[in-house]
Amino acid sequence: MTVNLRLKLVSLMILATFLVVIPFSYYSIESFSKALINHQTNFQVVMAKVISSELYEDYFDYLLNQIVEARRQREELLALGLRFRTLLNDLEPLSPKERLDIASDQLALMNEHGIETTVFNASGKPVKGYDHFSHIIDWNSVTDIAGRKFNELIGLDSLPTSGLMTILSFSADDRGDQMYLAFCLPIDNASLIKNELVTLTFLMRIDLMRTKAVFTTKSIAEQMTDRLKRLPIEGASVTLIEAKTGRKLVEYGPKTNLPPTAFLERTKNFGTVEDELILNSGEGAHLVMADYLRPLDWFLVMATPVKQILSPVNDLIGQFVIIAVISSIVMCLIAALVTYYFTKPILRLCKEAAAAASLDFNSKEAEEFFYLERHSTRGDEIGSLERAFMGMGRTIVSHVKELLSEAERRERLHGELAAAQGIQLGILPDPDLAVGKAPCQVAARLLTAKEVGGDLYDFFTTQDGREALILGDVSDKGVPAALFMAMTVTLVRQAILDEGLSPSVAMAKVNERLSAQNTNCMFVTLFISLLDPATGSITYANGGHCQPLALSSSGAVRTLEGLSGPMVGALDGFSYLNFNDTLEPGEICLLYTDGVTEAQNEKAEFFGFERLENLARGQIGLSPEDLVELVVGAVSEFRGQAEPSDDICLLAFATK
Repeated sequence: MTVNLRLKLVSLMILATFLVVIPFSYYSIESFSKALINHQTNFQVVMAKVISSELYEDYFDYLLNQIVEARRQREELLALGLRFRTLLNDLEPLSPKERLDIASDQLALMNEHGIETTVFNASGKPVKGYDHFSHIIDWNSVTDIAGRKFNELIGLDSLPTSGLMTILSFSADDRGDQMYLAFCLPIDNASLIKNELVTLTFLMRIDLMRTKAVFTTKSIAEQMTDRLKRLPIEGASVTLIEAKTGRKLVEYGPKTNLPPTAFLERTKNFGTVEDELILNSGEGAHLVMADYLRPLDWFLVMATPVKQILSPVNDLIGQFVIIAVISSIVMCLIAALVTYYFTKPILRLCKEAAAAASLDFNSKEAEEFFYLERHSTRGDEIGSLERAFMGMGRTIVSHVKELLSEAERRERLHGELAAAQGIQLGILPDPDLAVGKAPCQVAARLLTAKEVGGDLYDFFTTQDGREALILGDVSDKGVPAALFMAMTVTLVRQAILDEGLSPSVAMAKVNERLSAQNTNCMFVTLFISLLDPATGSITYANGGHCQPLALSSSGAVRTLEGLSGPMVGALDGFSYLNFNDTLEPGEICLLYTDGVTEAQNEKAEFFGFERLENLARGQIGLSPEDLVELVVGAVSEFRGQAEPSDDICLLAFATK
């Protein structure tokens, strides 16, 4: 399924919008959530300080009340003791029994009101009948809070007349340590109580004194419950816990389970601690703040459900979804309008390009299509693109016409070159037609680098029955070399066949004629030889050409030495020398141009004379044609994919 450009652009714009909006929204919601958590944490810390401050204020009132109550009880105890001693003095006229009964009644009455009495004799032991203390203890082991022994404090020698007030601490009846406020008063009239000098001791339990205080820790907790109702802590739970017992003193707000003990104990060392904990199963996490009220030995715990804290975030998400849906619809409409505006000329350009693809750029229709005035009036890049497309079309039409014209010209030239190649090859003899007719064995091959070339070969029978064998290489390539080659072949045939000249004289004659009107300074390297088929005797002249190879029937290789003179046709006035040699029966003479030895492969390496010599060496039983094919195949394999850089011409011959 093909998706058009407009749909792609709309989708891309919407996707880009969401890629920006969604991360931004997520970051905003996440930041808002953290801000709410931090705000609630700070709020709970502030509320904890407010609650702690009020608790401490009540606790200080409680302590102050305890001090006031203790002072009042002390004065009351002192007054009771002095009044009792006065009572005993007033009972002096009565009989001992009456005095004892009245004193016992008074002591019992005081005991009912929490004041216990004991009468000690001079040795520090309780007087029988006057001991109204509720516990049985060993008074010899009792000490006050300063560590002094009690029986020494109440001795008549050390006890002041006005009495002594102290605090006793002892264990009675295995009930644990208890503290008593004690007032010890000496009775200086021995006749009042069993005719003995005694010390009257009044004792009041300190914990009973505390219960009489107006403010107690219980009342502090009750007052705090009323105060919490006035604080803005709706939705949060506040709990006061007695650290020693773990008992809840106050529980305000939604009921929650207590945090782990380890969490509460951390407050004793680190102060206020906060964390998200799951207090009630199935209700999610709570933001819990705990503090330790050291003077009261209480824990203060505040907990707020995280879900409640983040409820504004949930409302925000709902609003965001609504806004996102509306924004998406608006964005789709805007994206559709924008893409329509920008893609309309592009789509028109696509249609024009599709229509142009089916045009014949060499036709009148193509000219009319691209040369009509249909330029875009837009001033942006799209308008420039449309105008550039039309200009490109006109350029293509113009270039197509030029290319077609050039192709026609090249076709004509190719035909002319093909005709020239045919004419050139027609000048040279066909080695296949000479098989069986020539007085010797002959094989030749010409491979041009272009359509026509400058290499040449020729063989024919002279008037005296010898075989003329010629090979040459013109200095240039292409048509000029082909014309120069045709002139050379014609002049050599005329000098040897018609005039019967020797190779050296014929070469000098050709040199004079070629150099006479050689304005382009072209030349030819030329090898002319005359072979006597009967004796194998060969006379030759070498005008700057490659030295031929002679391959014997045994596989040995030698060269035909001797250079007759310079290349032919460059300058006039040169004379050339003849050389004589003899070909043994079965010995093959190979003539070649430098296109063989200077052939290059892809690495720009030359085939070389040494490679050619090694190729021929050791070859036994070859015919001239076999040797030519062997060399041509070796050069082709060596060159590989490299383009031929020069013409190649080979001529091999041997006596029959």
